[in-house]
Amino acid sequence: MSALRLISDAPPRDEYVDFCEGVRRICAIDLLQYKRGQMERRIRTFMGTRGHRGLAEYLKVLRADRTELEAFLDRVTINV
Repeated sequence: MSALRLISDAPPRDEYVDFCEGVRRICAIDLLQYKRGQMERRIRTFMGTRGHRGLAEYLKVLRADRTELEAFLDRVTINV
């Protein structure tokens, strides 16, 4: 029973932070440096228009589809 207690005491995963860390591993862009509210809205709106509901699902798409990754980066970065 103590093993169950350890698992339940763990803080919940933050899907947004996990997504940003995944993007950083893919392309070395740290989205956590931006204001969270604004960036999270931008990301969720963009992925929603492309038919994706969850950040974990969308991260898998970005890993697998270079064209989608480029469209995503074009939307969330200022291309400097």
